[in-house]
Amino acid sequence: MKPGAARAAEMARKIPQQERSRSLVEGMLAAAGQLLTRRSLSEVTTNHIAQFAGVSVGSLYQYFGDKYAIAQALLERHQQESIRLADDVFAAAEGERFAARCRTVTREIFAHHQRARTLHLNFLTLEQPAAHRLPAMLDHLHTLAGALQSDYPGLGAASSRAHAEVIAATGHTLIHSMIDRGERDTDLVEHYDAFIDAYLQPLRQRPGSAS
Repeated sequence: MKPGAARAAEMARKIPQQERSRSLVEGMLAAAGQLLTRRSLSEVTTNHIAQFAGVSVGSLYQYFGDKYAIAQALLERHQQESIRLADDVFAAAEGERFAARCRTVTREIFAHHQRARTLHLNFLTLEQPAAHRLPAMLDHLHTLAGALQSDYPGLGAASSRAHAEVIAATGHTLIHSMIDRGERDTDLVEHYDAFIDAYLQPLRQRPGSAS
């Protein structure tokens, strides 16, 4: 049974302070990540992770209460990595219209997930942290809102932020749905284009809109 967010926090035990202990934890997380790219979480045990990491299971339990706590730590890292990737891709597409930039970001995040599909299917079995509350995600939403206001000058700051949240959340949900069902990139683009075109249509009718 997957843990809730509160239980996952309880299962994270000793916090590594020294370089050696941090290195030990990094090795455990790396081992777990490699195992979970090949096998489902239900098949992996803490003994498997400890053996693959080359540590004793007792050492593992010093830092993690069970395999779910390890997987949860990996998921939280994945969220941070995805936000950084989204930021980089969105920035690289500067000069394109807003819808095109969002489509490019969605495709890149989808491709990143596809390269380790089993790992991401394992993530979907876990309690999902509130990504929209992460400082990095707040910055990303601020960037999206600013780009929206640039293309659609009639939008106020609060409205732009609300639209940015809906667009980011829909892309996130669509990516996970497509990964879960084993869909292709072309299917993702078809669905995303249908969404973003319909969503932005009322904004395009505003005076001074760029797209």
